[in-house]
Amino acid sequence: MPALMDHQLKFLGQVLGGPIQYEVGELKTAHAGLGITADDYAKVTRILAMNLKDAGFEPADLEQVMNEISKFRGDIIGSP
Repeated sequence: MPALMDHQLKFLGQVLGGPIQYEVGELKTAHAGLGITADDYAKVTRILAMNLKDAGFEPADLEQVMNEISKFRGDIIGSP
């Protein structure tokens, strides 16, 4: 679990404009074979949105973050 949390933090850091940057294809490679479905992805993004809202993100900022995250959807959803 700590490794997953670390990866998610780095991903959010990139999406929010931080210094951490993934190379093209790195997310796709990391998620290959995990069988993450569109439903799985939707659940995780809903939870993230709720947590960011609870943390005080303004609606416009929350929308921007979620739009940025959606750009990586195709790299995360895959087949086993």
